[in-house]
Amino acid sequence: MENNQKDLKVSHQIISVRAISKIESEIFEGLFRAFGRFLYNLLSSIFKKETNLKLEELIKMKYGEFIDSLNPPIFCTILDLKNINSQGLFIITSPLNKIISDKLIGGPGSLEGLNLEELTEIEINVLRNFSQNLIDNFASIFKPLIGENIEITRVETIPILIRILEENDEILIAKTKIIIENEERGEFLLCFPYLSVKTNIEILQKEIYKTYYTEKDKENLIKILLETPLNLVFSFKEIKYPLQKIKKIKEGDIIVLPIDIEEPLICEVEEVPWFLCKMGKIKNKIAFKILREVKNE
Repeated sequence: MENNQKDLKVSHQIISVRAISKIESEIFEGLFRAFGRFLYNLLSSIFKKETNLKLEELIKMKYGEFIDSLNPPIFCTILDLKNINSQGLFIITSPLNKIISDKLIGGPGSLEGLNLEELTEIEINVLRNFSQNLIDNFASIFKPLIGENIEITRVETIPILIRILEENDEILIAKTKIIIENEERGEFLLCFPYLSVKTNIEILQKEIYKTYYTEKDKENLIKILLETPLNLVFSFKEIKYPLQKIKKIKEGDIIVLPIDIEEPLICEVEEVPWFLCKMGKIKNKIAFKILREVKNE
C-alpha cells in the first residue's frame, strides 16, 4: 500500500504474511500505516534526509522462537497494555539504535566509528525518550482497546531478559525496514500477543477504518478482501489402510473406499468446517451440493 502524500514518504509493502489470516494482515497493515506517520515524522526530524519505511513482513510465531532469533545489541521497550491485561514489545534493532542515539546526542548519525557491541547508559536514556515520544502518539490508535495510554514499563538490551509471554505462546510481529537516502539502516519490530489482537480484531478494525481510512480506502479494502481466494477442502472420513496392503498397491489397482457415495461430506474453508455437502457430478465434472452450514455447530 502506497501513501502518495507529497510530504510523507512512507511505503507499506508486505513482502510476506506468515500464519495469519487475510483480515488480520489487513488490520495490521492499517495499524502500520498509522504507525508509519509517527515514525516517519520522528526520523525525518532527526536525520533531515529522505526517509522511507517499508513494512516488510507480518509473522505469527512462538514467543520463545522469536526471542531466540534476536541478536544483541537491541533496544526493547516493553509496553504495558492495561485494559487487556497484557504487554507488547517495541524493538529497535542494531545498528539503527546506535545511529539514532548517536544523531540525537550530536553525532553524524552514521556507523563510522560506532561500537555496535553495547549501548551506553546515555544512549539507553536517549532511546528511551525516543520510544516514549513515538508511543505517546501511537497510543491513540489503540485507545479503544487499551484505554487512555500505553505505559512503558521498562527497557532491555539483552533478548533473553525480554519475557512477556510463555515460550509456546504466540505473538504477532511486524518488521519495518528503515531506509535513509536509499540505504537500509536497520529495522523496527512491533510485537503483540496474538490472542489479545485476535480477540479484539473487530474493535481494531472499526477504529482504524474510522480514523485512518477514507470511504474510498474502505471500498478498496473490502473489494480486496472479497476477492481473496480461500482454500475449500472436501473431506471424507479418515480411512485406515493396512501397511501390508499399501505396499502391494501397483499401477492400475482400484481401491474401494468403505464409504457410501450418498454419505454427506464436510467442506472446510481455510481448515474450518463450514458446509455439509453431497457429492455428485455435472457432465464430466465432480460437483458438490451444499446441504447446510455447520460452522457454528
